[in-house]
Amino acid sequence: MRRWGTILTALLLSGAILVPTAGCGKNSDESSSEKTFVNQETKEVIKSAEVEGGKVGEEVAYKDVTATLDHVYLSDYTFSENGSDIGLVFFEFTIQNNMDEDLSVDLMTHSFGMEVDGEGYPGLSIRGPHFIADQFGDDANVFFDPIPAGGTSTGYVCAEIPADFTEMQLSYFPCAGDLDWGKAFVYELQRSEMEPAPDPVVPFSQGEDDGDTVAVTEADAEQ
Repeated sequence: MRRWGTILTALLLSGAILVPTAGCGKNSDESSSEKTFVNQETKEVIKSAEVEGGKVGEEVAYKDVTATLDHVYLSDYTFSENGSDIGLVFFEFTIQNNMDEDLSVDLMTHSFGMEVDGEGYPGLSIRGPHFIADQFGDDANVFFDPIPAGGTSTGYVCAEIPADFTEMQLSYFPCAGDLDWGKAFVYELQRSEMEPAPDPVVPFSQGEDDGDTVAVTEADAEQ
């Protein structure tokens, strides 16, 4: 039995998604600018973090955490929800915890924020682990379990974003699991530069629900 049920229950109890808003830049150098992040549910400001640019394939570090965004995969699968066409993007990270204690890396809240075509977007949903399992298999790590002290973990984050997007921005807080939002690494990502996602382990299909098309897989149909 896949971990989806357990992960879903835990995520429903977790905090709200961080969404970036227009921040106050100290100057035009992105490495020394700041960006404000807010709680998507309450609109409360969480943190005005120092922002540094990150690039796919290059290691970033903050305090005792290092990380690399290894791959960005664009799926050719889309579905309709509430009258909008939605697509999927998968991010593969390798994160090393050099602290003396476990580090939480929350795939949906606190650790990540997102902008799509210049606007804050809450695309990290509770369905992410389900899409990741179908795309990469049940054993794919979805950054739900803490990374132990001195350990390294490679896993995935899934974003649901408008199917016709042109560019997006992913913000990653390496020490958010240690309750430190002082630093965010921001990845500027163009659709045209993303890797095509490999064939999913479980082929995506579509079904109907209250007049809207939603994501349904063969595994769901068997349940």
